[in-house]
Amino acid sequence: MFVNLLEVEDHISGCNKNTVIIVDDDEAVRDSLSVLLSLSGFDVRACKSGYEVPEVLKQFQTDCLIIDVHMPDMNGLELVASLKSRGFEMPVVLISGNIDDATRALAMRAGISQVLEKPFSDESLIRAIRSLRNLNATR
Repeated sequence: MFVNLLEVEDHISGCNKNTVIIVDDDEAVRDSLSVLLSLSGFDVRACKSGYEVPEVLKQFQTDCLIIDVHMPDMNGLELVASLKSRGFEMPVVLISGNIDDATRALAMRAGISQVLEKPFSDESLIRAIRSLRNLNATR
């Protein structure tokens, strides 16, 4: 299923154009998600490691993070915990090629409401980000 990028752009144009940060150790995933989200009207920053994220967060107002669960050095859940301990709290879309029930439960306990299993459709990612943007706007 393909996203109607014009509809997405119309929706986003009424909102402030904030940054979405993609954190994934797979370069192909970072690149494809960066293109999709850029074409959909988002300002996108991509990081190959969770260790890069705090610096990016200091530089850009960020709507949400898209974080892969399974990465070397620091996994997605560890990254979320590390960011919270540093005072960075924002909505997260957790993505993974294989997510078991235990990981989903840990994600929910960490406050992550959006979990997508790869491969996911462009539309499901855009919908998850919209949902988080709407949730964030009501806070």
